[in-house]
Amino acid sequence: MLRMRADVTLPGDLTIESHTIDVSKTGLSFDVPYELQTSQRCVVEFDLTKFGGRRFELVAIVRNCRANTNGHLYAGLEFQSPPSDFSDVLESVLI
Repeated sequence: MLRMRADVTLPGDLTIESHTIDVSKTGLSFDVPYELQTSQRCVVEFDLTKFGGRRFELVAIVRNCRANTNGHLYAGLEFQSPPSDFSDVLESVLI
């Protein structure tokens, strides 16, 4: 699990300031204040400089949005063509 701040911008320039629940090379899950539409495109921004990386801005697709056992909503996003250095930085953090 990798918990860090993530800003997610939805169509119409609506930005959700949140925190990741988990991040992988292919996507992430994060806390959301309201339900997101499945298949919605968004842009995720987060900073991996403290892990030897850089600030990333990745295009993603909402794959699901659900409530956890506490009733809080979270969404799962799938990255669309993340840059290769993102995968390299993430691999060094997650190992």
